[in-house]
Amino acid sequence: MSAKRYSELLHARADDTSITLPDGTRVDLHGPDANRHLSRWLGRPVALAQPSPRSDVSYQMTFDPPDDEADYYDIPTPEGTFLDLSAVHLITTATLEHARARRPELDWSVRRFRPNLVVELDERVDVDGGFVEDAWCGLIVEVGCARLRGAQPTVRCAMPLRAQTGGSAVSLSSSGRSTNSMPRTPTTSVSTSTCLGPGG
Repeated sequence: MSAKRYSELLHARADDTSITLPDGTRVDLHGPDANRHLSRWLGRPVALAQPSPRSDVSYQMTFDPPDDEADYYDIPTPEGTFLDLSAVHLITTATLEHARARRPELDWSVRRFRPNLVVELDERVDVDGGFVEDAWCGLIVEVGCARLRGAQPTVRCAMPLRAQTGGSAVSLSSSGRSTNSMPRTPTTSVSTSTCLGPGG
């Protein structure tokens, strides 16, 4: 399941050991009743799973988000993962500020875009026009001992358009499909290599 289709997933919270449902119920990821709690919440049989090295799975999404009546298509995940595109997404504060300046009436909380990394740029960096991350594609970005190679700009995604909890309870689409006025949804996908082990 993906929040690209099942938007209720955005109203839960998770950490390394548990999932907290919208009603406050804490579900132990390794508990014997985890699947039962999640199935009851989502109204359909579901089961927690981990990808195998040769996992061959797909998620469903529409190319007209967030219209849930639009046609959905099966999109394969990268082999051996449950990822939709890449192991790491990053975004700069400059891009968020650019978007906020273009459409100040909307909620541009960084949480909407769910990046792994948020980069705050030095004020001396020229960020005219926003989307400074585009220039990093093909380059190596060092974060501590990790080395990240910029792969591509992240394609427009359905999830930032959906209503979310944690200060983002209003859908971005509530103001005339707002991100259609932007060149694309901000953030950049990067592949990873680190000094501690395999990227991911």
